[in-house]
Amino acid sequence: MTADSIVPLRPITGTLPLYCVHPVSGSVFPYLPLAPLLEQEQPVYGLEAPGYDDDRPPVALLPELSAGYVEEIGQHAGGQPLCLLGWSMGGAIAYDMACRMRAAGRAPALVILVETLVPEPRPVPDDRLLLVLFAADLAGRADPDARRALDAVLGAAPGGLPGRPAEAFGALAAAGLIPRELDQETLSRRFALFRAHLAALYGYRAAAGYPGPVVAIRGERTSAVGRSWADVALDLTEHTVPGDHYSIWHEGLAELGAAVRRSLRRTRTALSGERTR
Repeated sequence: MTADSIVPLRPITGTLPLYCVHPVSGSVFPYLPLAPLLEQEQPVYGLEAPGYDDDRPPVALLPELSAGYVEEIGQHAGGQPLCLLGWSMGGAIAYDMACRMRAAGRAPALVILVETLVPEPRPVPDDRLLLVLFAADLAGRADPDARRALDAVLGAAPGGLPGRPAEAFGALAAAGLIPRELDQETLSRRFALFRAHLAALYGYRAAAGYPGPVVAIRGERTSAVGRSWADVALDLTEHTVPGDHYSIWHEGLAELGAAVRRSLRRTRTALSGERTR
């Protein structure tokens, strides 16, 4: 990997930069509305996946993604303290990055996990189900009404979406669920990236015992599934905000921004106290 993965979301001069790790889509777009809600002096960067908007091949192993990003932000941050944040799969990557950084003697000052399940190995779905999940991700990130439109498409098609990607993309386009600028080639590339990332996530298990500060934020309408982060992270703070996995980015955005802002402020205060001792 190269520093091409780092996308400036708020590239101001300041300390304790926040690096936001892409979700399963590979894009840092979801984090754009979060950056303005943080302190004015807070630098914010995104980590965009190889293959999302370039010709690099998708990475299907989460440890490989994590190791590459650790190297990149180490060069980019220049050794200063930093924080990590990730939504959904991005949180799993951020957690693995934190474990790697700690093992190397440069643990992040804070890790923020937004709507992230504790990852455990499980079978990768077949392509038909993957297409449904891909469509749900597109719809969930598009607008609040898109999920209902997706449900209508799935209800009208026997067996759900067509099994062939091109036919499925056609059904989604007809329902207005695919942005106009995404042509078949782009959609095929994004679906391949989605498939690789889901394989990476489903093949990974989070190691227990991380001792650094971790904040887990979840939507109040999200059901708890699998292990709790309290069983994995030793210094955990939890917050609940309005919404579910996707809607926290609109109906819960103010509360999400406030929780992240407070967490970063406490981290700055703690670091300042350490320096003055």
